[in-house]
Amino acid sequence: MDDFLVLQFIKISSNHRNFDKIEEVLRQPPALGWIKVNTYGSSMGFSNNAAIWVIFRDHNTKFLGVFSKNIGASQCLFSKFYDAMYVIKKAKEICWRKI
Repeated sequence: MDDFLVLQFIKISSNHRNFDKIEEVLRQPPALGWIKVNTYGSSMGFSNNAAIWVIFRDHNTKFLGVFSKNIGASQCLFSKFYDAMYVIKKAKEICWRKI
């Protein structure tokens, strides 16, 4: 059973947006010897539920690692700065120089 049918069955309405245009986005691997880092920082306003999530991949798109961390009370912009600083700290600990 797909997600939409499950929502209908338990009588939960979905709020979805209609998009005028859908564009294909192609992921580009980093150059040889570099590590690609995707970061996600999130919070709901100023709450105790801010968190960060980070994934590392090499130039062959091989998965190198992932981590997430609850950073407590924070605003969204701060969580985005926090994840960038945390990535730099972790890369230094692992001796990754090209991120």
